[in-house]
Amino acid sequence: MLVCALTCTCAACAYERNLSESDMPADIDGEGSELIVSPDRMGRFAYERITVSGLPFEATEKTEITVGGLPCINVRVENKESLSCMVLPNCASGPQTIVLRSGDEEISAEDIFEFESAGEPIFDGFMAIGGGWMAGARNGALYQEAQLTSIASYVARRTHSCMPLPLATPEGFPALFELKDIDTATGHLRDEDISAALEPFMSGKEDISSRRIHPGETALPALPFISAGDEIDGVALGSRAAAFERFVRPYANEESIMDEILRRKPGFIIADFEFFAFSTHAGHFEGGPLRREEIEVRLGRFFNALNMLDSPPYLFVLNAPPLNILPARKYSELARYESIWINDAINRNVILANEALRKKGLGDRFFSVDLYGFIYGIAKATTRVDLSGLDLPTLIEDNEEADLIVTDSSGNRQQLGFDLFEGFFSLDGYHPTATGAAAVANLLIDRINAELGPQSARRLLSSEIEPVDIEAVLADDPLSPLHLEQSAAALGFPALDEYQDAAGLPQLHTAHYCAIQWGGNMPEYGRCPTKVSVLSDDDPLQAAPDDSVNVKVFLKVGDRNKKDWPIMAYSVGLGKFIGDAAITDFQGFADFVYDTAAFAGSDTLIFYSGDAFCEREILISNTIEEGL
Repeated sequence: MLVCALTCTCAACAYERNLSESDMPADIDGEGSELIVSPDRMGRFAYERITVSGLPFEATEKTEITVGGLPCINVRVENKESLSCMVLPNCASGPQTIVLRSGDEEISAEDIFEFESAGEPIFDGFMAIGGGWMAGARNGALYQEAQLTSIASYVARRTHSCMPLPLATPEGFPALFELKDIDTATGHLRDEDISAALEPFMSGKEDISSRRIHPGETALPALPFISAGDEIDGVALGSRAAAFERFVRPYANEESIMDEILRRKPGFIIADFEFFAFSTHAGHFEGGPLRREEIEVRLGRFFNALNMLDSPPYLFVLNAPPLNILPARKYSELARYESIWINDAINRNVILANEALRKKGLGDRFFSVDLYGFIYGIAKATTRVDLSGLDLPTLIEDNEEADLIVTDSSGNRQQLGFDLFEGFFSLDGYHPTATGAAAVANLLIDRINAELGPQSARRLLSSEIEPVDIEAVLADDPLSPLHLEQSAAALGFPALDEYQDAAGLPQLHTAHYCAIQWGGNMPEYGRCPTKVSVLSDDDPLQAAPDDSVNVKVFLKVGDRNKKDWPIMAYSVGLGKFIGDAAITDFQGFADFVYDTAAFAGSDTLIFYSGDAFCEREILISNTIEEGL
């Protein structure tokens, strides 16, 4: 069993109220209050609701409550003398002072509520690495309350790991967007509203950087450059570009992720690399799009560096999700392939790193967690789905994607799915809700139990880590299908099923399985393509500015079935393809149309199918030789 030898401190967990003496209200009752708290104790890493009754003033939703110095959030009026709220995780144990404030009235009480001392951290040093998915970004921003129901927070609490919050700044970011901010015609947030909402935060990059490093602190996890603006091109604050830069090539004044690992020496890391998605062709990163090979090399260096440590941490890494299922994205064969080869790179590096560990006499310590297959498997389910012990029926919608039928802890039957407003993704159509994050956290927990639990070959844990209660999270999730449906009706939205993805999600082609060589689920592997060729006598290809060029590609496949294979294409430069995918005919040929840029220069065209790919340079010149 891995036992934490470090004492978790609470200094970084506390939120300061910053009240001057003149601001302090009078204590109307003090320690002699008749407050009653139910339940009167809970685990110190819990995120659960308590009810405080016996108030000497009328309860309102504006009443401020703190427990052990941390705000108790999601305040709900139960009756005139009673309130309930969600208690934040705390690194302390024992009795906690409860303070309630309403206008000029304040009451405090001690010894009526406590955090149980049981539940020492399971792992010696916890660390989380990732982007907005891992940290709890939601509705277009990373705000304080959402971080409590992030993937990282759920796993931290279940493993009894101290995780100070918020992660970005002492005050976090507000919830920038609500349902009323969505364009009712498209179901998407308006770009101009996003840009305007982010403007006040653009000057805070230095403060966020300084927040990330706390000298002498032992338990703060690393979440690279996460804050508002995760989805906006050109935003330096918390963009995917910054996450990637810190991962592979940090600026001079920033600590790399590997440097932070060396400094903190965690025994247990959870990670995701969703911020790599759309990196090669969407231009998210400074300096232009990244080549596939660069990401693969950088991933390899990261795993090699971990492997070279005297005592490598246990690393559980989520692979990239299937982006085509996200409701804010149009279907793209290129996006599907990009996620697949990123995941292939992750899994190949996990295998190689573990092989190197075995040569040193150590057991496996690196494990990939198939987020892609998990989400895709739910969407394509036809009968029932097991969700961390919940045997859930599915409902197949008109777009042939499945929704899960979940009865929440309040007894409400809800339809949980991947379309907009269906409860798994938040209003930005990209980051998961509290319920979606809980499901992904349970995917991680299931894998940790399988590899390290008492029933595993390693038996490093004396008992299995308990999963997050999905039904309870769904009942309290403000972005649950039930809550969204009620709010949308009040705002005059059309029927929410109008925002369902009508195109649906096609099945994986054999070519996709060819790109997942590591998975062991490759049907008839000998049929995979072995070569992609551009049919042209000219190398480089020749074209004129503002011209369209037909490019014929041939796919060599291992048997006679050469028809209906998807071939992907994208350009590194300013030119672009009309359509990112073409399907081969019965001879194995596919045609693409490439639009050149408006000025002379060169571009690199990349084609791939399965795991076979090729590159071809195209020269754009004002003086094309006669006859070409």
